[in-house]
Amino acid sequence: MAREERKRIVGIYKPPENAAEARQRIWWNIGVVVPFFRQKYENGMLNYAFYRGDQWTPEEELMIRKQFRYPYVFNEIFQKIDFLRGMQIQTRMDVQFLARERWLSPAVELLNKVYKLVEQTSSYEFVESDVFQDAIIYGVGWYHVRWSNEQLPVGIPRIERVPPYDIVWDINAVERDLSDAMWMARVTWYSRQALSEELPE
Repeated sequence: MAREERKRIVGIYKPPENAAEARQRIWWNIGVVVPFFRQKYENGMLNYAFYRGDQWTPEEELMIRKQFRYPYVFNEIFQKIDFLRGMQIQTRMDVQFLARERWLSPAVELLNKVYKLVEQTSSYEFVESDVFQDAIIYGVGWYHVRWSNEQLPVGIPRIERVPPYDIVWDINAVERDLSDAMWMARVTWYSRQALSEELPE
């Protein structure tokens, strides 16, 4: 079945008629995919635990210690991931904008300076490497760009890493870069106590 036909049959891709329907559809979409992403990111957290050397469950470690043995860890994953991260750092490309016309040179020169400032204030080289490592461990890595007034009074774009488990998307998407996803969302989970402190009403 063609992708567009499948999407029409699902029936959730029609534009909402009003804000209430849009809100209801958002909650429905997120609710449908949460079990899929919960399992995906639980696997990712397990991968991360193995990466940092935490490869025994508490029950397994207790049983081993009861036998008067030491729970040794032979971490062969750490070095491999750090090797890939090091390769990413060594092969990092520098971004530079070029003017297509000579009269555009002053504006492009200013753009390059602004971009370098954004990179420096965001510690972009570390953000890029962290997102790359997320992609290795979790299977996906994210960052976002927001406007920040923290360092300059007039504000400046800031690039920040997004935890992999904060993002959910249309699981009907089949393209590797999710370019065919009909929706994406950032979901932040709060405990009831934390949420009541943020929104007491």
